[in-house]
Amino acid sequence: MTDAQKKILVVHRFYTLRGGEDVFIEQTLLPALKLSKVDHEFLFFDAIFKNKKNFFLDIIEVFFMILGFERLRPSFFKFKKALTRSKATHVMLNNVIPTLSLDIPLHCKKLNISTSLWVHNGRLSCANGLFFDGKKECYDCFNKSSFFIFKKNCFNNFFQKFFYPFIYRSKRVLKKFGMNIGRFLVCSEYSKKNIAALSLTIKEFSPKISLIRPPLIQRQNDPPNEEFVSKIKKSDKSFYVYIGRISYEKGADVFARLSKQYPHANFLMAGSGPLLPQLKIQYKNTNLQFLGFINDNEKEYLFKESEALIIPSRVPENVSLLIIESEPHKTPVVYPQGGGAEEFVRFTNRSGCSLTDFTAQRFERNFQITKLYTLNEFTHNLIASTND
Repeated sequence: MTDAQKKILVVHRFYTLRGGEDVFIEQTLLPALKLSKVDHEFLFFDAIFKNKKNFFLDIIEVFFMILGFERLRPSFFKFKKALTRSKATHVMLNNVIPTLSLDIPLHCKKLNISTSLWVHNGRLSCANGLFFDGKKECYDCFNKSSFFIFKKNCFNNFFQKFFYPFIYRSKRVLKKFGMNIGRFLVCSEYSKKNIAALSLTIKEFSPKISLIRPPLIQRQNDPPNEEFVSKIKKSDKSFYVYIGRISYEKGADVFARLSKQYPHANFLMAGSGPLLPQLKIQYKNTNLQFLGFINDNEKEYLFKESEALIIPSRVPENVSLLIIESEPHKTPVVYPQGGGAEEFVRFTNRSGCSLTDFTAQRFERNFQITKLYTLNEFTHNLIASTND
């Protein structure tokens, strides 16, 4: 099949709060598909319970999710209708687990429509992540059962704590969903190795995997407003920055404890999430400053001016988009060991250190030429991955 004969349907569910996968859609995947000139269409879903107008449908969605009747979920009927209308020859899934019907790839397989799945945070073996191995905190889940998530702080929501570990236990999702995916699209060698390792858990599972590293993101941004800058520059101390979901699995509390450990420096936390109210009370009037949501102009300013970007995640991370976004500024990175974040720091020759070696030290920025793909190179590899 030639590119002119292809029709790609991209399926994506937005987070309740804007997440990395949403950024990937907006700033990488959409521009690449436009550049490719391959016929394509997007099917978007809102996060469950985000839209009050769809509240009744969301209740039905959750009800059949719990019962395991994947083909009766509204998300399946919406997808099926869109697939028929679009006459797609390839379905590309982005950020769909655990919130969309697990029968989507099986339906495509029966119609001889090829599929691919982007592995960002890999929700295949537990409610939070395919490679959710946070050592002491997450070892029970990783080695024994996702049921242990109920004992952890991964979710504040009771429903998610109670039902997600049961519904999305690894072998059920692998058999129902993963084994029917035509190709896994991964962003790092770390992800590739872990997907390949899954094939050892089920004999019939033999995944096709394509490594497609994200491209360099170049943005033309205006300077942030003066109020934002003055809020940050109220002291002459160097500052370290955390950007993202303020939650347990992302290690927001780890970042907060670093601020207490190194009072001579400033620590800035941007974003929102379940741990934010607790941390605001616990670290009131300290050297930890909460910025809330920030726009792209403000994010670029933090990349440029910070001493380092700290990624304290309990998950080693498949790859952190923040590393890609901050590449033009060569922001030093403090990373969790053994995952995609460390891999990308080394791959792009960025300065920084592991979390275990962090002492609030100063870093020199390494302005070597980037090894990241251009958007053209990314687009070529992306379209080649749909040739199955």
